[in-house]
Amino acid sequence: MNATKSEHFHSDRDLSITMGVFCGLFELWALLRAFSWTKRSGKQPVDPITIAKFLVTSCGMIANAFLLVVIGASFHWFIVYKRHAIRTLAAEYEHSFTTYLYVAFVLKFVNLICDLVVLSNIDIFFIDWERPKVRSQKASLKERTPANSSVSEKETETTASEPQANREERETVVRLQQKLISDFPVISIWRTYFVANEWVKLSAYRKLTLSIHLFLVLLLLNTFGLEHHSTLAEASDNETQKHIYTSSGCRIAIASFSFIILATLQIIFKKFFYMKIIKDKLHEFVDLCSVSNVSLFCFISKKFGYYIHGRSPNGHSDISMKEMHEFLKREEEDLCPKRGLLPNTDQQTFEMALPTSVHEQYKRIRTVLTSYSQATDRMQGIGGSLFKVDIEKVIPTYHTINKFLSGFIEHAYKDVDYAVKDKSNIEMILDTEFVEPGDKGIFYNDNGHSFEAVLLCGLEFDLFCFELLLFLVSDIIFENFVTAVITHVYLNASRRNLVRKALVDERFLM
Repeated sequence: MNATKSEHFHSDRDLSITMGVFCGLFELWALLRAFSWTKRSGKQPVDPITIAKFLVTSCGMIANAFLLVVIGASFHWFIVYKRHAIRTLAAEYEHSFTTYLYVAFVLKFVNLICDLVVLSNIDIFFIDWERPKVRSQKASLKERTPANSSVSEKETETTASEPQANREERETVVRLQQKLISDFPVISIWRTYFVANEWVKLSAYRKLTLSIHLFLVLLLLNTFGLEHHSTLAEASDNETQKHIYTSSGCRIAIASFSFIILATLQIIFKKFFYMKIIKDKLHEFVDLCSVSNVSLFCFISKKFGYYIHGRSPNGHSDISMKEMHEFLKREEEDLCPKRGLLPNTDQQTFEMALPTSVHEQYKRIRTVLTSYSQATDRMQGIGGSLFKVDIEKVIPTYHTINKFLSGFIEHAYKDVDYAVKDKSNIEMILDTEFVEPGDKGIFYNDNGHSFEAVLLCGLEFDLFCFELLLFLVSDIIFENFVTAVITHVYLNASRRNLVRKALVDERFLM
């Protein structure tokens, strides 16, 4: 008895020591992430916002440390338990397991909510490279201003017979239309809307299909009887399972093993087979940008962002079906420039380290919209006047931002420019930048999908850890894997229903 108590004491102490070591290592990583965020955001090393960012990052890192150590310790106890070296875990030791999991679940939940809120408020803009054709402008002007074109004698007589007030009103409308056409080019907006709609769909894309994953986990644990290995009885003794002691540590080990192995296999299959042979949604979105002649410019912080170069090598995308087919054929036969940002390159995706002046100018242009959206009476005109007032501010702002960002990409401004280079290996590993952009920004060549950091799949690891914690906590509470899966599926279905019925942004929900 004394030997058993001594073993439990040493095991509990070893668990605490291991937990402290891993928490310290993960805290160092959290400190590095907070330092990188400080540089990218242009903040001071020590200020309230930086401290808050460090605390939020620490929540996620400590949760990861707790989960990793608990899973490792549970595997150790599973081996000891199945060898009958001890009959049961000490109650205090099992309590430590569950306590660490509960705390990890809460910390990961806080961290994930904060990350989702940040991703839901990034600055993003779609640069339209399409330029109007002279012929199209003249035709549009002719359609919009028939009073200034060659008209029949009957129309001239009708105009002459109109009252003076009506003629002046007509002339005023014509002048406004001519000014509108000259100031804002007549270009179809549907390409931008289509790309934006695909971006919204892509924002919820994940490499792990949760419904399939939970089905396979339940199949392995319940149908194939893997959960019965958490007892001292053999797996075939199903009739006596309810009378046999079940170790919570062993249940954690078995559940974690099934959850992690099946998720790993699914991600490997999707990444190395499905995405390479069948369909890669990230690569398809980049292709869509090129076909649509639309680029994506995204600020994730004040001095850092992502860029997808979607400028068509053919110069136009607002064309007929025949022209589109000819343009694509020219690309296949290499009869036109490549799609890359630099000449004769295919690199279209970049990480951006930008000078603060770019973001400041972007915010300065949006000041009109920001001040309007913060007005106290912004919802009073919902019957129609809100739309009219808003569109009068949106159109000039949209074209100004489009002109500014496209000019920046084309090196049109001497005081705000950029260079393209590769990241060093250590910068790629640490996901940071050692070189300050200064007055000249830096576009870093990436692996083709670094922009996934602003999508849900960019949080794949954090989401996976949270789902594993939720699954383990549900199993501890209900002591039934079927109930844990049902709870998980129900929460996921409730979230989708809330998004559909209450019109709540899905990225704000867990």
